[in-house]
Amino acid sequence: MASPHVAGTAALYLEANPGASPTEVNDALTSNATTGVVSNPGSGSPNLLLYSLFDGTPPPPPTIVQTDLSPVTVTGKKRRKGKVTVTVTQTDGSPVSGVTVNGQWEVVGHTPQQVSGVTGDDGTVLFTSSAYKANPSDFRFCVTSLGGNYEDSSLPKCSTPDDPPGGGAPPSNLTVTKTIKGRNTKAVLGWDGGGSLVDIWRGADSNSLSLYKQGINNSGSYTDNLGKDFTGQFWYKVCDAGTGDCTDAAKW
Repeated sequence: MASPHVAGTAALYLEANPGASPTEVNDALTSNATTGVVSNPGSGSPNLLLYSLFDGTPPPPPTIVQTDLSPVTVTGKKRRKGKVTVTVTQTDGSPVSGVTVNGQWEVVGHTPQQVSGVTGDDGTVLFTSSAYKANPSDFRFCVTSLGGNYEDSSLPKCSTPDDPPGGGAPPSNLTVTKTIKGRNTKAVLGWDGGGSLVDIWRGADSNSLSLYKQGINNSGSYTDNLGKDFTGQFWYKVCDAGTGDCTDAAKW
């Protein structure tokens, strides 16, 4: 029932201020409203009573800011979380605190997760997603809008993992070295390239490898502790997590 009244009041304001932007109209209506008069407003209500008479003074122009996003980082194995830092600065590069940043996590195969946060003294706010069963490359974060009297014409703006699995050169040049200390045998793997997370496959021969380690951090090496008195031999390959971009199979 309130929508027609709000629309009519917005029309009255636009009649007096035909050049006003949507943000300016919103700010005019909210700043001109009476606060705290609605009893039991309910959760999430701004508790503002619409007032349709304006004094003719247009609201101040919005503060022009710049919004920047860090690359998304993804952690976890079977269930993963994304993290991203959003920075809001003035045009001269100085940080802006107290800005409400609205955004959403977009993960392939899942419903978008709406989030909001407020920048601190350094102009930054950190967002962490819920945990999802997804590949790191499935994550994306977008800033959709800014609250208050702030404006960034470049929005919406999005970020993805800086080095998603499969996004750069796939892993290659796998080597496997056998080491024995006392009765313990280890296979030491080393490789070049690959994304931020890798899968390791292992098997008795090169044609029957199965997934052995999933979504581990890519350090370019991995040590497989084979235990005491091990007498067999394994083949290995290393792949960008969740993809078919792999090294050739190798053994010691």
